[in-house]
Parts: sequence; C-alpha cells; structure tokens
Amino acid sequence: MKIHAITKNEKLTISLLCLALVFLSQGCSYQEAISGKHENLVGSHQITIMKPCRLFTENTTRVENHPEQTKYEYTCGDTSVSISLKDEELIVNEKSYGTINKGDSIIFDHGKVLINSKEVQEVASK
Repeated sequence: MKIHAITKNEKLTISLLCLALVFLSQGCSYQEAISGKHENLVGSHQITIMKPCRLFTENTTRVENHPEQTKYEYTCGDTSVSISLKDEELIVNEKSYGTINKGDSIIFDHGKVLINSKEVQEVASK
C-alpha cells in the first residue's frame, strides 16, 4: 500500500477551502456585506437598507408592533435606521415622508428615502 504525501500546493488548497467555508458560514452579516443591502418584510412593505455593513460587523434588527403603529429599527456598525409606520405615515429617523399605500416598498440608501424606487423628500408631520 502506497501512502500519498500531501504537497504544499495541496495543503494551501485545503487551507483556502476551509477559510472559504468559514467566510460562507458567517451568516447574515457576511451576506449583507457582500450584497450591499439588508431586506426585510414589515407588514405589507418590503424594506431595503442599502450598504448596511462592513464585513464581519454585527447587526441587530428589531420590529415592534403596536395597534396602528409598527416600528422597525436596524443597526449595523455605524449605520442606524429607524422606520416607523403609524396609520401608514412613513417616518424615517424621526422625519416624516408622508402617507404611503399598502404594499409600497421602502428603500433607505445613504440617507435618501425612496418609495417604490422614487426618491421622496421629508414633509411636515400630520
């Protein structure tokens, strides 16, 4: 019986494969860092936060549901976004962006707020 000695190239290949598996198993933070966005469904609204994390940064997501108000908070590294929906009024980081319709998508992209992919500006609260 002949025993095969592992070459340096084979050791390097095995090490790189193990390292790749560790990176792929990092879960949500790693996937967000690679894709550049965090997505979540809140009620009937798809919420997307662009470029949320740096690689290996911990993140937290919290959703609070109260009668007629939903509060969604996302924190990752130095990115912190608070989105509230009260009677379908959209409030992002304590600024009102008006009333939205059921099913509207919300995107927070580097301080800009987009509803159904169209940028909206802050409005006076009700």
